[in-house]
Amino acid sequence: MKNEIITFILAMLPVTELRGAIPYAILELEMAPIPAFISAVLGNIFVSIIILKLLGPVSDFFREHSAFFENFFDKLFKKTHNKHAHKFVLYGEIFLVLFVMIPLPGSGAWTGSLLAFLLGLKFRTSFPLITLGVVLSGVIVTLISTGVLAGLQAML
Repeated sequence: MKNEIITFILAMLPVTELRGAIPYAILELEMAPIPAFISAVLGNIFVSIIILKLLGPVSDFFREHSAFFENFFDKLFKKTHNKHAHKFVLYGEIFLVLFVMIPLPGSGAWTGSLLAFLLGLKFRTSFPLITLGVVLSGVIVTLISTGVLAGLQAML
């Protein structure tokens, strides 16, 4: 149970998320792939709930009490809309799933939750999309960590 908790917590951190938690659990903690996958996915999903639920009230509080933060958030919203809104319109909801799913630095549940918030997506829309992206990313990272993808590639 200790290793599952460590994996869960690692998956909650913005630096590691499940992209770091799953390989660590499998390769260092010597966990079986399925418990590592489940612990990491649950940790990553849990933190996305917290982010999605708290970003609105926290940003509203800072905007109401500080001209600096009012200006900061206005610029952040505009920049994000200019950079990503057209992708969301063009590709639809699959954009958010793919953004969270692709196991690259700068993508994942943390950034996907922030992006959903900045694009003005409601929790009932964004949470299932982010969850799907997290699960798919977890599958990819687990397959890479167990060498399954390398084995398939060697066969081809």
